[in-house]
Amino acid sequence: MTRSNYFIINLVLICFFLYLLSLPFLSPFMQELFPDLWQCQYLRITGQECPFCGLTRDFRNIMSLSGATLHNRFAYVIFAFCAGELFLRGLVSVVIFRNMPIGKIFTIDIIYNFIFVILLIVSIVVKLYN
Repeated sequence: MTRSNYFIINLVLICFFLYLLSLPFLSPFMQELFPDLWQCQYLRITGQECPFCGLTRDFRNIMSLSGATLHNRFAYVIFAFCAGELFLRGLVSVVIFRNMPIGKIFTIDIIYNFIFVILLIVSIVVKLYN
């Protein structure tokens, strides 16, 4: 993979995580524009909540530091993952990318994501059994 391809992938991931973190602020407007489309389709069809139900609301509560009770018990973990990935992608794109060879960037990226995924799995398992 070339440096320019890696940079494009990083930009796409940055945009994706920015979208996820800005969704709580966009959601009220989207609900007004598309009321039938802007709801959990799984909930609408089955009547049961999906594993991601309540995350938009919970992200809004986390970002506003409201201290409200979270609807989804994995909200903090998923929020931390999104914020951590956004931080990594920004750091790689802005700072590390200009000074390091692409091989070292891959190594740092893989190690960071491996550690982060392990922490994510451990926290989910701990939450499931508590």
